[in-house]
Amino acid sequence: MTKTMTPAQRSAMFARKNAAKKSAPAVSKAVEATPVVAAVAVAKAPRKPATIVMTVESLEERTGPTAGTFAYAKVSFPTKAGEVKTGRTAMVFGDAYASMKNALHVGATLTVLAQFNRSINILGMAA
Repeated sequence: MTKTMTPAQRSAMFARKNAAKKSAPAVSKAVEATPVVAAVAVAKAPRKPATIVMTVESLEERTGPTAGTFAYAKVSFPTKAGEVKTGRTAMVFGDAYASMKNALHVGATLTVLAQFNRSINILGMAA
C-alpha cells in the first residue's frame, strides 16, 4: 500500500526533478535512442626501452611502403624469471637498421636496446 503525498511533498518532488533536468546536459531524443557502440580497443603505448641479450633465430630483409627497408627477425632472449622466450618477432627500422645491418645474421647474439609492444622494436645496439 502506498502513502498519498501531501501537496507540499509533491511540489518538493517536482522541484527536485526539474532541478536535476536543468543541471544535466541537454541530450536530444535521437541521441538517447542511439544504441551504445562497444568501445574500440586502444593500442597500448610501448613500454620503456630495455636492454636485452637476444639471439637471432631467423632473419629477413623486408620493404614496407612507409617504413622503407627493415629487418624482420625471429629472436630468443632470456627473461628475468630465468626462462628463455623463443620465436618472438623483432623488427629494426631506419637508422637503427642501417647501423646494425652488418651485425645482424642468423645465430648472432646481440645486446640491444628494445621496446616491447606486440612485437619487439629494436632501437639500436646497447652500449
